[in-house]
Amino acid sequence: MNDPDLATQRFSQHRLTSPRQSRNQTIVIDPLVRDLAGETAKLRSAGPFARIDLLGVPAWTVTSHAVARRLLTDSRLVKDINHWGLFQSGIVNQQWPLIGMVDPGRSMFTVDGAEHRRLRVKTAQAVTPRRLEALRPVIDELTRSLLDDLQNLDRVDLKTTFAQPLPMGVVCALMGVDKSEIPRQMRLWKAFFSMLTPQDERLAVISELDVIFTDMVREKTAPPAMT
Repeated sequence: MNDPDLATQRFSQHRLTSPRQSRNQTIVIDPLVRDLAGETAKLRSAGPFARIDLLGVPAWTVTSHAVARRLLTDSRLVKDINHWGLFQSGIVNQQWPLIGMVDPGRSMFTVDGAEHRRLRVKTAQAVTPRRLEALRPVIDELTRSLLDDLQNLDRVDLKTTFAQPLPMGVVCALMGVDKSEIPRQMRLWKAFFSMLTPQDERLAVISELDVIFTDMVREKTAPPAMT
């Protein structure tokens, strides 16, 4: 789907209604971000908490950094999607465009309590200051290469040519993704995050990414081959 108007029309089909909400109280988030400054101003003017309509689903957004930090350390706030009433009831399901972000599988970002702490410790052990410092030459080389590619261009889409490939390349290097696989990763993640990707294609992308990273973990944790 390449027509933004058709995309907006499709998203409106997901809109839910609640007797406790009114249109005056709810800020409808534009999935195509056509007025970022205006939408941001509305959210900030609503206070530290703003009631929003997120692709048809009622939710809250936090506009204060201090409040967000307090919430993230409050044990009453959980990440496990199985505690979400709209998901339990089936109102939010695999056809919701953002399902891949709120239900990406069991990970540090989707579990609570002891399991969250266990996974967080493992992540911290892998992403150490020494490991990140070792990536500095890789980041420098990638940055120079991307900037060199811009020299002979009259007009530049900075997001496409620099802002997206730089962090993607760094994350791939951190995770040990082979350089030859980076274009594939770029294609898949672009489709995953694009609000113009039909949901059946997005679900196929999620499945493909799951296979890729499962195989990668299996390969990297396998015992050395006998010779």
